[in-house]
Amino acid sequence: MSTNATHCAKIAPLNNELTRNIVRYALAVMIPILVMVTWQWEMAYITPTLVTLLVGLPARPLAKKVYLSFIMMIPASLGLGAILVRLVEPYPVIAIIIMAWVLYVTFYQAAKGTNLLIIVLLLCTVLIYPTMALMDLELSVYTAFGTSLSYLVALFSAALMFVILPAHPVLPAHPVSPAVTPKVVVKPASQLARIALLDTLITMPVLIYFLMFDRQVAMLALVYVGILVLCTDLTKGIKACVAVMLANLMGGIVAIVIYELLVMVPVIPFYLLLMFLVALLFAKQVFCSPKGALYASAFSCVLLLICDVTNTTGSHLDFAFYERWIYIAYANIYVVASFMLLTALGWLKTSPSK
Repeated sequence: MSTNATHCAKIAPLNNELTRNIVRYALAVMIPILVMVTWQWEMAYITPTLVTLLVGLPARPLAKKVYLSFIMMIPASLGLGAILVRLVEPYPVIAIIIMAWVLYVTFYQAAKGTNLLIIVLLLCTVLIYPTMALMDLELSVYTAFGTSLSYLVALFSAALMFVILPAHPVLPAHPVSPAVTPKVVVKPASQLARIALLDTLITMPVLIYFLMFDRQVAMLALVYVGILVLCTDLTKGIKACVAVMLANLMGGIVAIVIYELLVMVPVIPFYLLLMFLVALLFAKQVFCSPKGALYASAFSCVLLLICDVTNTTGSHLDFAFYERWIYIAYANIYVVASFMLLTALGWLKTSPSK
């Protein structure tokens, strides 16, 4: 009897903390979704995805100085974006060289373990602002400030939920969740440089294509190529890339189901309830499954597709949704094909080393 009581006492804190993490994750994602129902701005659809980066594993609040560093990065990214925007039309070759160098540094820092939120901000600065400027300079400015606002809303949402549902300190013997957390491996500088170079080589052709042929209408594909390259660990070979692609396929299928349900019941309360239930389901997998990172990737795909189309005005929403779905599919196919080419050239191993 005493043994069972002791066992229950050990498991209870784990279950309570796990439940707290799942509910916090879902509610934090819902804050920007609720805001977007009443107020829309450029790039608002990326906000829920940014929130998942802040409230996902390891489910611990960031220090105040980290929040401040994020806020300080926003004007820095705006400054870099302004330079690229001014260079891209009169001096395209110089702009492309600078963008390639910034992408290399960004991917190097990502491989080094820099916070993903900062990395995504730099990716947006390099991939989106100059490309949008070629189509409409004013729209590029709106996009830049909209992205900055999305970051501020994401930071506020995560911080608020950590205040409402604080993360309790847990002993090492009782982890926050049973999900398998990857070990932190310090990579040598040569390996970091190689990873950054390969990531840059994969991303640059798409960026140059968008700049040369004014394909801003498919901007989501460009952004998603950057995200896919960022989320795929080159050290694990092409299998890691295929796993991420399958996760995004699952997310795309879920997004189709959600969208068709919203078409049948086009009312805001149903939309909010449906998104909250989906957020809870994915949150449970993120924190409980050994493949939580893949579920997080799938959920990001769902959020990008659904939040983008619900943030779009006009009468052709069906076309807009499935067009975006196809763009993300193109991005997945391109990245997988690029990894296959790198593998065929012997620059990328086919499977992780034992």
